[in-house]
Amino acid sequence: MKKIICNWMLPLFLSILICFTISRFVFVVTVSTSSMDNTLKKGDVLLVTRTNLEEIGYGDIIVFNHRIFNPNEVAYDEKYVKRLIGLPGDEITILNNQLYINNKVIKEEYIYDDEDGRLFSGDFSVPDNEFFVLGDYRNISFDSRFWRYPYVKKEDILGKVIFNFSNLPY
Repeated sequence: MKKIICNWMLPLFLSILICFTISRFVFVVTVSTSSMDNTLKKGDVLLVTRTNLEEIGYGDIIVFNHRIFNPNEVAYDEKYVKRLIGLPGDEITILNNQLYINNKVIKEEYIYDDEDGRLFSGDFSVPDNEFFVLGDYRNISFDSRFWRYPYVKKEDILGKVIFNFSNLPY
């Protein structure tokens, strides 16, 4: 009996304990749209860390639930993947697709541009404890520019993308 416990039960118990502990800090999500092309493709599998929100910053790719239509409604249980563009207190201006944060021109080398000629302009003031996000494929991304309530609440951010499993060679 002691041999069974040492050979099977202890490793099984430790494996379950390790899995439970790891799942408290990271999780996996699959990209469900093409709004982050060329950075991420639809179907990519991402490792996400449940990060301290003080550790996220401009340009990070985050995973969140969102209240698209009303800031007071319950957040949808659908996971969105977008790039963090604006932090609390930022003034965001988009003028003919050029991004400005606090009146500074931002060069975004990660944007996928299919040159379809669509232009977008708008101004946004990011409230306290909220964030502004955009997809990298701006021509098709449904993001902060178009949502009735354009900001992501701090408590709806689930984590920060730290690894794309789809980039592994097979």
